[in-house]
Amino acid sequence: MAANLSDLAAMGASPIGITVGLALPPETPSLWVKELYQGMKDCLDRFGGTIVGGDLVRSPLRMVSITALGQAAQPVLRSTAQPGDVLVVTGYHGASKAGLEHLLHPDKTPTSVDPAPLIQAHQYPIPRVDALPYLPDRVSGMDSSDGLADAVIQLARASHLGAQLWGLPMHPELNVYDRALAWNWTFYGGEDFELVLAMPPAAAQRFVQAVPGSLIIGELTQARAIVWQGDGRSRQLTQSAFQHF
Repeated sequence: MAANLSDLAAMGASPIGITVGLALPPETPSLWVKELYQGMKDCLDRFGGTIVGGDLVRSPLRMVSITALGQAAQPVLRSTAQPGDVLVVTGYHGASKAGLEHLLHPDKTPTSVDPAPLIQAHQYPIPRVDALPYLPDRVSGMDSSDGLADAVIQLARASHLGAQLWGLPMHPELNVYDRALAWNWTFYGGEDFELVLAMPPAAAQRFVQAVPGSLIIGELTQARAIVWQGDGRSRQLTQSAFQHF
């Protein structure tokens, strides 16, 4: 549910309603269905929207298909950024991947790490609909569900631009991990569901003052390369291995 609401937020749309298509085996316990809908309702009560309909069919496997409906005065596109726009993220990255790794391999988590916020980030992502009232008139963007690097690359390519990054929006709990590993999780971990936005510098300054936790991490350039410069070196960003199509 949160992932679908994040897709709306990525286009500057506030949630209106949700349809839920369920495919279930006949032996599915009714309690499982009730708890599923309670979880979806809890998410909607917090972030907006309501369940307005759906469908139910028999299936040998449990499947859930959600369609989210939203409304935006001006949809946010990936293709409208301009050279000199700065890149803004609405929050830290890498926490969801670290939370997943802790759940899979708890013995590999450093003892000084508090895994609770990392697990929370992975299991209960937050769609950033709260940032929508502060979007400027001219903004381009998407969410970072497939990774921060992927979002920056897609945004830059759709606008026929490159990007130079200097910021590292790494979750504080990742500071005690191996630096290379934490860097990789920050840019390629995925499932963070923050917004990655391109906007004029003055608008960006107003945005980061209005949206707690947001920060400027770079700018878009006419040079087509996508480069992160920090820690005394330069790295070329590439898209993650996962691609939808």
